[in-house]
Amino acid sequence: MTKLVKCVIIGGMTNPSSIIAVGSETADLLGGEVRIRTNANVMTTGELNDGATVDIDIVYDPDLGRYVAESVNVRRGGNGTEVTARLIREVRVQDAIVSIAMSDLIEVLSSDEDEDYITVSSGHDWLAKVKPVRERSASDDALRDAAVIYTIARLGNWPPLATVAKHLGVSQSTATRLVADARARGLFFDHG
Repeated sequence: MTKLVKCVIIGGMTNPSSIIAVGSETADLLGGEVRIRTNANVMTTGELNDGATVDIDIVYDPDLGRYVAESVNVRRGGNGTEVTARLIREVRVQDAIVSIAMSDLIEVLSSDEDEDYITVSSGHDWLAKVKPVRERSASDDALRDAAVIYTIARLGNWPPLATVAKHLGVSQSTATRLVADARARGLFFDHG
């Protein structure tokens, strides 16, 4: 199945759009808490300020355990312009990966009885409901939340421990301890 989706502005690009070829192959991570599309190929296209266009192909790499850019192509905007190092530096590859992966390729188990999984971008409500660890003990729920947040961050190539710390309202050293405890309790079943 191929679908066209509009994305948020990606690192200086205007009018970004993406064509996502999403297959039916998925992988469940963390015992089904997180589900990813493993056979999705994404091509996102946008224009930079001088009319240059950028195509970025994004794929899931099982060896790295995350989504990566397979190729980046920058084309000049026309006569009187050229592809330069400055122009290439304007391309925010990581922003494209995060935007696409979070909007269509990574899903979390929904707490809503009407839906099984929700995409991470629509799951901001899920992250908003995550209580800071200070408001609860380092229970299995807190460890599970740390494992899920860490896994999502790793898939999108965000800094995982910093993301856990931010969303759980703890220091980075506490986030490190929570993730280590989650691993020790067997909550990570994958590259985590």
